[in-house]
Formats: sequence, C-alpha cells, structure tokens
Amino acid sequence: MRIDFRRYLAGLFVYGLFFIVLFSAVEAFGWWNQDWQYRRKIAFDTSPAGADVKENISEIPVLVRLHLGNFNFGNAKEGGEDLRFVAADDQTMLKYHIEKYDTIDEIAAVWVKLPKLSGGVGEEFIWMYYGNDAAVGGQGARETYDASQIGVYHFGELEGMPQDSSMNGNHAAVFLGGLGLPGVVGNCAVFSGGSDKMIIDNAPSLNFSNGFTFCAWVRIAQPQTDSYLFARSDEDKEIVVGIDDTKVYARVTQAGGGVSKTDRSADLSLGAWHHVAITGAPDEKVAVYIDGLELSWAPFGGSIPDLAGAFTVGADASGNHAFFGEIDEVRIAGVQRSPGYLRASYTSQGPEGTLYQVGAEEISDGGGGGMPVFYLASVVKNITLDGWIVIGSLVLLSIASWYVFFMKAVSYYLIEKENKGFLDAYVQQQEISALSCNDNRFPNSNIFKVYKEGCQKLDSSLCYVNGMEDDDAEPETRAPADKGGKLGNRAINAVKSILEKGYMEQTQQLNAWMVVLTLAISGGPFLGLLGTVWGVMNTFAALAETGEANLAAIAPGIASALTTTIVGLLVAIPALFAYNYLVGKMKNITMELTVFIDQFGVRVDEMHGD
Repeated sequence: MRIDFRRYLAGLFVYGLFFIVLFSAVEAFGWWNQDWQYRRKIAFDTSPAGADVKENISEIPVLVRLHLGNFNFGNAKEGGEDLRFVAADDQTMLKYHIEKYDTIDEIAAVWVKLPKLSGGVGEEFIWMYYGNDAAVGGQGARETYDASQIGVYHFGELEGMPQDSSMNGNHAAVFLGGLGLPGVVGNCAVFSGGSDKMIIDNAPSLNFSNGFTFCAWVRIAQPQTDSYLFARSDEDKEIVVGIDDTKVYARVTQAGGGVSKTDRSADLSLGAWHHVAITGAPDEKVAVYIDGLELSWAPFGGSIPDLAGAFTVGADASGNHAFFGEIDEVRIAGVQRSPGYLRASYTSQGPEGTLYQVGAEEISDGGGGGMPVFYLASVVKNITLDGWIVIGSLVLLSIASWYVFFMKAVSYYLIEKENKGFLDAYVQQQEISALSCNDNRFPNSNIFKVYKEGCQKLDSSLCYVNGMEDDDAEPETRAPADKGGKLGNRAINAVKSILEKGYMEQTQQLNAWMVVLTLAISGGPFLGLLGTVWGVMNTFAALAETGEANLAAIAPGIASALTTTIVGLLVAIPALFAYNYLVGKMKNITMELTVFIDQFGVRVDEMHGD
C-alpha cells in the first residue's frame, strides 16, 4: 500500500492546528496594567482542606511569602518596588508593604490587606503583578492595617527602637533586648531575662474599652517562672498575659479586686514557634489561642479596666517577671478579634502557609490577556549532574535518529523516483537487457540494480556453441541475451536465484540504520524514566538530610527530575512517527521490487525457456 507523503503532511498540519486551538483556549483574563509584564494568581483556601476558616472576615492583613519555588526574583526589580497586588476584578489595587525582600537568598515577606476573606470556600483569589523597571515603590504600611490595629511590630530593625507599622505610630520608647536574629517572618526580638523588655508609652490610641487582642509568635527554649509576654497596669488594675512553666494564661484585674483569669492549660512546646493570641471583650470572656485554636477561656463581667500605664512586652514595667525567649510579629488591637481572624492570621503567617497558594507565572501578551509561561530557567537551574548525563544521552540519541530519518527519507524518495523512471522505460523495451548498460540514468534505483544483476547472469548463461546451448561456454563464445537462445531449467533457476539474492541485498540496504529509530522509540522513554526516578530519589534523600519537608522545598527538584522524562518523550515521539513513515515507504519499495522480480522471471521463462 502506497503512503501519500502529502497526506502525511496534511495529517501533521491538522494535528498541529488542533493543539494550537486547544492551548489557545486557555481562559484569558484582563490585564490590570500593560506596563507590568508578569503576574501570578494567589488563591485562598479557607475550606476544611485548607486553612479551615469558618467565618467571613474583613480587612485582614495576610502574609505572602515569596521564594524560589513560587516567584522568579529575576523578573522583578531588585528591591521589589514593582510589586503590586490587585483584587480579583483586576482593577482594585490592594494595600501592602514589604517586610523583607532578599534577592540573594531569594525570599520575601509581603503583607497584603484583603478587603474580605470568605470562610469555608476555596475559590477566592487576588493577583500579584511585577516586572516593570520604571515602577517606583507603592507600599503603604499604615494603610495595610485597619483602624482597630493599635500597634504592629515586625522587629526588622538591626538596632534602636522597634517601630510601629500601624497608623498610630506607637513606637517603642524603651527596648532592652536583642535584634537582628531570624524569626518566623524576617527578624525577631530576643529577651534574655534580667532587664530585657520593650516599653510602649501610654497614648490615646491604647484604649481597650471596646476590647483587646494581643498576639505574637513566641518561642521558648526553657520553662518560664511566671514570665510576662504582655502587661499593662494602673494602680490596682491590670491586664497580664504570662507563661508559667510552659503554660500560657491571661489575667484581667478590675478596680475593686475583681479578677478574670484563664486556667493554665494552653501549653507551649519547647524550641518551636507558636502563634499566641489573647482576646477579651466587655461582658464576654478572656480567651487564649495557640496556633489559631482556642485552648482556654474565662468569663469576664463588666468593662475593661481603664489603664493609664505603659504597655510592656517581655516583663512588667518595673522589670519583674522577665521573659526568656524570642518574640516576633507583636500585634496590639483595640477590639476582640474573632476566632476566624486569628485562624487566618496563623495559617497565613505560619511556615506551612495553608491559607493560600501562589500560581504559575503569566506573561502579558501586550493586549488584554495573558498566557502562562514555564519555569524553564528554574528547571534548568535545578537539573543535577546525573540529570544532565541522561539528557545528554537522549540528545545524542535524538540527533542520531533525526539524521537517520532525513538520510533514509531522501534515499527512499530518490529510489521511488528512479524506480518509476526505470519501470516506465523498461515496459517500452522489446529486449530484456536493453537497459542493462544505463547505469548513469538510474544510479539510485534498487529495481535497476537487481535487473542489471539478472541481465548479467542471463547473458553469461546464454551462448551458442556450434548451434548448441552450452552454459559453460567461454565469455567470448556467448551470445547476447536477446538473440532468442533457449536455456534449461537449471540455467533459468540460476537467473532467478540471482534475482532473489539481489532482492535480499536491496532489502538489507533499505533496513540499514533503522535500528537507531527503534532504539529512540523504545529506549528514549526508559532513559527519561531512569533520570526521573534517580532525580526523585536524590530529592527525597536531600529532604531526609535537611529535615525540611514542604512543597516549596521539593517542587524544584521534582520538576527538574521530570524534565528527563519529558526529554525522553520528545526523543521517542518524533522517532515513532518517522519510523512509521519510513516503514510505509519501505513496504511500497519492496512490493514494487517483488513484483518486478516475478515479472522478470516470467519474461525470461517465456523468451528462453524450453
């Protein structure tokens, strides 16, 4: 069966058109500003499978952690000045500020204010835009927090007083402790007992009459002797958040001696960071939350005491009840934050980061839509030596298969073309061997080569010696094959044997080097799979060594490992199509050769047989 090369190309065109249409059907969203080249979708999941936030929340600042696994620092400005956060409508800009942006270690911590966060859903998202060299900083730390936030302390300073990032400007008036050490988010404050503490002077904004929320990330390395995390007092009134041994408690003392105190059941494990939050509201309760979960509470009657004293962190105002440990992200609010708010804060700030996922990078098309691009640079950067060895082997195999394909395709084309020319000339000849000397006309025709060998054998078998047939006559006594001499069965069978021998030789030449394509087809995917399994094994071995097990850590290694499988398939798939194409061509050529040999044998029988 003859394969039409034009139909083959048409089929490839149709398949290519299909895939173009398929991938062009990716949903295109509007682009907030064409001056920004890149964007990523940040999707929030408050369902039980994600952060498990059950209530709707408004105006909450969430921490967006950026690292090599979810952000390409090379596509943004060196200090992140071109970062912009836009709501899902791709129009409303969101307030944000950068706490840390390190292009050397390729990590960043950015606080973004969400106007709303629905509970129990996994469909909300915002956009993060970047990639504009002309952009200037668009941060607004004070606007990132709502009006109820009295104080926010990131401890990003290397020396001096910790600064308040909220709109109230309640900066620390006294700080005796250590700064500059790594914390949960950026740097933290270290309190080593003794006189270490942070004091925030009294201000009109430090008003807890409507309720209060104190929260911070805390890590202790040893049990505490009734140390104070937060404290504020005024004569016989006070609010205290303390740690006794490893138990967190809260105590509110009202004027006249009324005390509301939680039990000491909220435990902190040693050596680990925990999100500690304490809330209180008039005529409600005082509650202690650890890592977003309410662990203890006590009823509270009456109003929150009116306190005029300073607010202290790490001890009381006189330096007693000193705290030993590290504190990060201290927050003071003049309202009672809801359980959902605290749960969302913990899940966005914690190392696990279950509140959101950062999507793939999309690039502006210069119009109104964006198409995803691949992390080719990141993948290539993370390919290990063993991966490169496998990929190099596959590339060599691919080069060999393409070389064989083009060589055979050209060869088969010339053979088919000259076979057709020879057969057209042959059917017009009366004499069998009339074309046997036309070597220059059909140098690539395998039918002509077999025909020539058959004619040579026929010429050597036909001779007239004294008018009698003699197959053993000397060459000078032989007559031309077309003089009508008769041959015996032995001589005719000898001619047919030569034809069969020529057929086998030509078939071997047609099949030569085809094994390279079969190696590419069968060996390419397996070599790629070997590289993938080896890379995955190395990735998990590295995780075992470092003890860090999270998606961001393993994603680059897994992606680079899978690259070898992709390369293996890219080697095998074209080789498969090329092999099938060449096999079809080869079948046509061998079929024509078989038919010619049969016809030639019949003609010799008719003209020279007894």
